[in-house]
Amino acid sequence: MNSIIELGHKTLRKKASPVADVFSPEIASLIDHMVEELQKKKGIGIAAPQIGVSKQVFIVAPEGLSAPYDSLDNGLVVINPTIICRTETVTYEWEGCLSIPGIRGYIPRQCDITITYTNCHGELKKEHYSDFTARIFLHEYDHLMGVMFIDHIENIQTDLITDGFYKMLSEDDA
Repeated sequence: MNSIIELGHKTLRKKASPVADVFSPEIASLIDHMVEELQKKKGIGIAAPQIGVSKQVFIVAPEGLSAPYDSLDNGLVVINPTIICRTETVTYEWEGCLSIPGIRGYIPRQCDITITYTNCHGELKKEHYSDFTARIFLHEYDHLMGVMFIDHIENIQTDLITDGFYKMLSEDDA
């Protein structure tokens, strides 16, 4: 399987296919590879399209936990998700992406959501997420729809910066 692919790869702009068999060896191998890539990159979320596999699977490390974490046991492997409710309230936050290294965008999102999905144990879940965790879910869900975080940028002149500049802004706030 691929390492993390970057913006420009056609898989990132394609709507991912639903997973038919959660327990297939292909999906188990995909999840293992995604966990490995997430750990390598010290990320907080990864979607199957980011490693070149157009399947509706993503992994989230909620509350900003860094890898390794116990996501497989706690159902943080998300398969065939559906967003069933979003609030109208929009919040803005800086986001980055493993598939667009070195860049951050100031992204509007409705960060109070209810979703349904199947976890890696085959259980159908309905859960509510808000704030940062909801933002991660929405970012990864976008990958399954062929959408990148940069597609949400409202003003390219003020809302797109490098990671270096973001780090300087964060240090100024501390």
